[in-house]
Amino acid sequence: MTSSGAWGPRRIGTESLAGLGLTPAAQHALAMARVQSREHLLLVRPCTIARLGAPEVRSNIRRAIAELRSAPTQPRRRSRSRSPPQGGRASCRGMVLPLAQPGRDFDLQVNLDRHLLGLSWVEMVAAERPLTAHAVAQALVEVFTESEVKRNQVEWRRMQGRRWTEETVIAGVTVKKVEFFTFEEKCLASGCGHLIAPVVLNKSCDLAVRRWKGGPQVRVRLGLSEVTNSRPPTWSNAQAVRTPGALAREAGVRLMTQSIKGSWESYASELRTWGLFMDSYDPSAPHFPPTVDMVIAFCSYFQNGSSLQKYFGALRFACRWQNIAVDPRVWEIAAATVRGVRKVSMPAKRPAIRSNDLIQLVDMAVRDEDVEDAQLYIVSYIFLGRVVNEILPLRRSGRHSNIAFRGRRAVVALRSRKNSPNGEEIIRRCSCEVAPDAPCGVCALRALVRAAALSNRPLDAPIFWRKSVSKRTKDLVRRCRAIGLGKVGWHSFRRGRAQDMLASGATLAQILTAGGWRSSAFLSYLRRRDIDERNSLETVMNQSDSDRD
Repeated sequence: MTSSGAWGPRRIGTESLAGLGLTPAAQHALAMARVQSREHLLLVRPCTIARLGAPEVRSNIRRAIAELRSAPTQPRRRSRSRSPPQGGRASCRGMVLPLAQPGRDFDLQVNLDRHLLGLSWVEMVAAERPLTAHAVAQALVEVFTESEVKRNQVEWRRMQGRRWTEETVIAGVTVKKVEFFTFEEKCLASGCGHLIAPVVLNKSCDLAVRRWKGGPQVRVRLGLSEVTNSRPPTWSNAQAVRTPGALAREAGVRLMTQSIKGSWESYASELRTWGLFMDSYDPSAPHFPPTVDMVIAFCSYFQNGSSLQKYFGALRFACRWQNIAVDPRVWEIAAATVRGVRKVSMPAKRPAIRSNDLIQLVDMAVRDEDVEDAQLYIVSYIFLGRVVNEILPLRRSGRHSNIAFRGRRAVVALRSRKNSPNGEEIIRRCSCEVAPDAPCGVCALRALVRAAALSNRPLDAPIFWRKSVSKRTKDLVRRCRAIGLGKVGWHSFRRGRAQDMLASGATLAQILTAGGWRSSAFLSYLRRRDIDERNSLETVMNQSDSDRD
């Protein structure tokens, strides 16, 4: 296929391997190495060829490469920018692409790169290709919600029907659309089942299920045996075939993300914000690595130093994840800007939903005939849970949580929590006898469980299922404004409950334990200096959580 226009008439790496005199065995070996075009074949490394099949297969491939190299090529044109020569090639583990054109939108260039290579966003990270911040955020989505991404693509193709086409046009170039394969599908299709993680990394699956047992040496020997005895891929999985090296690197890249598994959604959101900033700062500039000028310009959008620090933390992770070296001066300047923003800004007082506010919200939800929202407000307040990650996904029994009732007590067992990766139990007692006029979280939770059982919903289905999170958030904001609370978030229930407990005489240690806030050492540090308990509580809450939680 040829391309014209801004890049001029030239090949872009999609010519097939036909006509090179390759034997069927050589074609199969190249397919296993994911070499599907002549230009890809030109940059296959000698060490890679040395591992491709029998000696006659390797010699056949070397003759084909020699023929290609003897063919005349177009001269390169020099670019005026500091970019590599225009019309040149960028090497990527045996694959080649046209280099990005100076002045063209960087996001379009990255999308063209991905489709020409036929890789998912996670594979692009593993291949160390230039990426936008939006793409890195989507790569995190692919890691942690892999099954959902796969399911959405299948559903989209089904809905499109005949309108679905296997090709798309990006930056004036017609390329094949990238089909998404799960990591397990790619490993099985490539004869590399040993690279499948021993535990499922997808957040929608049970992390406690182990795939296999054995030490590193056993796994390496198994991998050698599988690669040696691999069979040609069938028609159904040929597109999912990858080289063992590419799969091994992707497996490592996926494991790196587990260091942020409790807050990956916040990281993705912060990276998207960085991407939006770069789109306005310089649409043609790469998003990574950040420069001193970028960091200084970025900090002007912030009014809170703690928030700015979190964004820089996400940026540092993205650079480490992509194996991108950053000038140490950048992080020094970033730290200085964080200190400067903290000096000139006053943290806004975060809203809290107190007990009186809770009663009004519950009454409004009942008048709206939205009983489930009313129950959600009560459970969120009483159980001091993080609504989006802990309360809304609650299940009677499943991979996220387990709910049990023991007499007048309710026990919510979370499989994992922000500051308790191994899980934690939240126990609350029915308060109907002590405070009959106050909302009871145990009774509200019991009613939800009973309703889920009567509707014959599966045990592992969420008990809050009638509305999306975005719709619930809009309704909450609307009701809070109606009672004069202004703009609030789901975390306001935690703040309000903690403040009510403090006002009723509970100790700071009891409150921090009930809410799952971190650092008893921090508590003792504050105690030694006789700091006011209310200020101490607000400090811990504000530093340990955000409204996105």
